[in-house]
Amino acid sequence: MSTLKTINLKHPDGTANTIQMNSSSDLIINGAGSGNLLVVKSSQSDGATAGHEFLSDGRFYHTKSGDHVGRLNRLSTDGDILRFAKDGTTVGSIGYGGGGILFNAASNYGLKFYDAGGINVVHPATTSGADKDNSVDLGYSDSRFKDLYLSGGVYVGGTGSANLLDDYEEGTWTPSFNTSNSDMTITQQTQTGNYTKIGNVVTALCYIQCSTPSTAGTGNLQISGFPFSSSSEVCVANWTDAGPIKNVYDGTYTHLYGRMTGSRFEFRRVGSRLATNSVNPSDLIGGYFLMGITYTTTA
Repeated sequence: MSTLKTINLKHPDGTANTIQMNSSSDLIINGAGSGNLLVVKSSQSDGATAGHEFLSDGRFYHTKSGDHVGRLNRLSTDGDILRFAKDGTTVGSIGYGGGGILFNAASNYGLKFYDAGGINVVHPATTSGADKDNSVDLGYSDSRFKDLYLSGGVYVGGTGSANLLDDYEEGTWTPSFNTSNSDMTITQQTQTGNYTKIGNVVTALCYIQCSTPSTAGTGNLQISGFPFSSSSEVCVANWTDAGPIKNVYDGTYTHLYGRMTGSRFEFRRVGSRLATNSVNPSDLIGGYFLMGITYTTTA
């Protein structure tokens, strides 16, 4: 055999094409090769340029610029469209079943991408596309995912509305002594606040260092600036020091408490005869105030 055999093909439009076999046993279509089957290529590029390469070591490349590379079409029944094997044993597949695209492992579980009937969902499925409920974990203790970004909520321990955790948030806020009429003039040297919101429950902490107001103002004494408006007056509040508020534990009043009103906490107190009274803004005499409060919100 000569070093190069050529079959010349001529297209009706007059362009010439060749099929060649060289001494390296390359079958070259429309070019010259180096030992492999090359289609619309003149040399091996491992997929770097458009065309088809069937290499003698078992690899192949199909490359197309600016369009899809190929199409696999299963007719009639649902099932595998492409199978993957290791040493002759099937280890996974890509197919269609149950109305969605399936990415399957060989042990009868996988993921289904379903977008029919206005429903867009990715969920665990059997290799035939049926639902596979409560049997597949996402990550495990030694191989965890990092961050999860959700625009909705998480159903924990059940699928009812009571199991929906739709918000978790941490942040800071600026607490401030004020009045219900917002007419207090006061110097507050320190105003520090942190909060955690889990679902509709807010826990807020604050620390205020202040002087005696230059203008006490009118109305009831309050702390304003809470990060979320309350859904009711009910709250649980604790403070480690009520020193800035006079007449609290000196016999004039027996108990200091409060209630939420919007995004403010309003101080209340109980007198010696159990009469409920508001705390006057003039009772704020300055000092250090630390408080923690838990309340509910509709935000």
